[in-house]
Amino acid sequence: MEYDNNARAANRVARIGEDPGITSAVDSILRTLTDIAGALTPVIGNHGVAALYQRSVLLCATRYPNLDDLASRTTSFASTLDFAPLRVALVLHDINALKLCGADLLYTLNQLLTSLIGASLSERLLRSAWENSLCGPPPQDALI
Repeated sequence: MEYDNNARAANRVARIGEDPGITSAVDSILRTLTDIAGALTPVIGNHGVAALYQRSVLLCATRYPNLDDLASRTTSFASTLDFAPLRVALVLHDINALKLCGADLLYTLNQLLTSLIGASLSERLLRSAWENSLCGPPPQDALI
């Protein structure tokens, strides 16, 4: 069965509504981006992941003014990603705008990646990020 990363991103961000805290919601989005970076780094390297992230932010900044300043600070190709500026930009949103912005950022990143390496490989690389991120803490073993 082929998975749709865009639908997965939207579903994961929609789950943020289950936890009303802005900080928790921002942490969930950043955790997903960290998982995506971890999945992609062995394939496209640190610079490739940084470039993909930076381009995604630049594209999303046209729709979310709170990301404008972030876009100007992420134009250099860093060897590692620093999500602290994104955290600052995201907490300026209310929960609904945060969900839209987070979904858009993940969607944009996925679209860029898909255009570069194809849908099938993109899905395989990001499957673990979608399955592990934004799901909350792992379930506890009830057989103790």
